Amino acid sequence: MPKITGSTIFKLLVLSLLVGFALAATGTNPKDLLVDTWNLAKDIFEWGISQFGSVITYVMLGATVVIPIWLILYLIRAARGRK
Repeated sequence: MPKITGSTIFKLLVLSLLVGFALAATGTNPKDLLVDTWNLAKDIFEWGISQFGSVITYVMLGATVVIPIWLILYLIRAARGRK
């Protein structure tokens, strides 16, 4: 694990200052930035859930055909004594 040195802390402070100047120049404040970031994460999560829901629908639809065929083949093989 890398150590956090004084120069690392100094670089982070300078970078934070520069980013702070840039954000202040665009009129962004910390609250808006956090709220917008949270809303973006929430929207991405909700989109993922909606897409996952579609996948579940397709899996269930396919399973109505695949599982009975597999079960029939499995039972036939078991009756013949093959694994």
